[in-house]
Amino acid sequence: MPRHRNDPRWLGIGTDRYRWSVGHSHENLEDPNERDKTCCEFLELRRERVHGRVYIEFCVGNGFRVSDGWGMHSGQVRHADGRGLNLNQPGVVRALLDAAVAVGWDPTATTVAELDGWALFDRAFANATSGQYFPTPNRAATRPPSASC
Repeated sequence: MPRHRNDPRWLGIGTDRYRWSVGHSHENLEDPNERDKTCCEFLELRRERVHGRVYIEFCVGNGFRVSDGWGMHSGQVRHADGRGLNLNQPGVVRALLDAAVAVGWDPTATTVAELDGWALFDRAFANATSGQYFPTPNRAATRPPSASC
């Protein structure tokens, strides 16, 4: 059964569980052309049984791109240098969670924090692409032995 698009997802880290969701927002402007210039993708994270949360926001501008319905899927963010992250992947969410904690977000706090996703991007991208959160199979271990002559 497919997941309903608005249902939160859960990320388990050790004995802790984090509820997370991805969304899209923009300023409520009458002119649609101007409104499109204010698009943001966001990741909302909160630890289970804690009322505080963090909003990690990626807003369009200065060469940074977010999904706007044309050429990019929902949850996709693209750095000005062409690197991208998919906010729908649990490994990317984990990398952003670790980056948020590294800059001072406290998952046990009862307050709401807002963080600029682009300020976390480099750290999260490095972690997400290191294989730490997306393990790659050991190809040597799964390759059949070669026949010897």
